[in-house]
Parts: sequence; C-alpha cells; structure tokens
Amino acid sequence: MRKLLWPLILLLTLSAQAQQHPPAPNTSTAESRKTGVRIVHKGEDAVGTRFVYQLREEIAKSARYKLFTGDLDKLQPGSGLPEIQVITLDTAVEEEQQGINSALSILMQFKIKRPAEEHGVCGSEDTIIGGHWLLVVGGKRVDDQAKATLADLDRLMEGLN
Repeated sequence: MRKLLWPLILLLTLSAQAQQHPPAPNTSTAESRKTGVRIVHKGEDAVGTRFVYQLREEIAKSARYKLFTGDLDKLQPGSGLPEIQVITLDTAVEEEQQGINSALSILMQFKIKRPAEEHGVCGSEDTIIGGHWLLVVGGKRVDDQAKATLADLDRLMEGLN
C-alpha cells in the first residue's frame, strides 16, 4: 500500500506546484505580434540624438511596437512598414548655447512593398504620408516629446486600420 501512495503523493504535489507557478507566457509569440517600426535619423546634435535614442527606448518598451532592424528588400510583397524619419539640428547661434535646443523635423510614413510584377517607374514601394511635424525641443523636454511622438504613431496606425 505504501508503494502505491508515494507516487500518488508526488503527483499531487507536482500538480499543486504547477498550479501555483504557471509557465511564463511565450514571449517570442507576443514579440512576433508587435508591429515593426523603422527609425531613420539624420543629425549630429546632442538634443536631437537624445530624442531619437529616447524614441527608440519608448518603442522598445511598447506593448504594440518593436524596432525594425531587418532589410527592407526582404519584406514580403503587400506588407507594410511604419517609418519615422527624424532630421535634427542644433538651434544655437552662439557656441555657448549649443546643446540646449534642437529643431526637429519628424516625418511619419507607411511604406507598402509592391509585388515584383508591379515594380516599374515608380519603384518597388508605395508610401502613405501620415504626418509631418516641425518643432523645437529643449533638452528637458526630450522624454515628453518622445512619448508624444509615439502617441502620434498610434493615431496614424489607428487611421490605417
């Protein structure tokens, strides 16, 4: 009788532990559901570079988006990719004012890869312009502006659905 009880007790114990500690969700599946976003930055100013870094961080933390780091030529025909192009420039006139403010040009667009038979004079992709913003941001407002830009991307993506 004792020989039969031990396997039963072990089975009940393992079952109780499994219920207390369910397996972790499959993060690779959750990650694959996120929409890739391509960031293109031109500029070497301190505040603008910090803004783009913070924007990338916000996208990485997002439950909806991930940074697209793949090859654009390898996108499947018919698939689309949101892209944020940022051009930054320090607004300082005097040297001692450098690194305080930057002018930002933020262009949000959605690129759609065309099937090979539709390539031609117009190229291999269609582009939908979602919005374009010109603004000046100070070093203390970089985080807020990155969050606002991500919110603008959300509105653009909702409009496309």
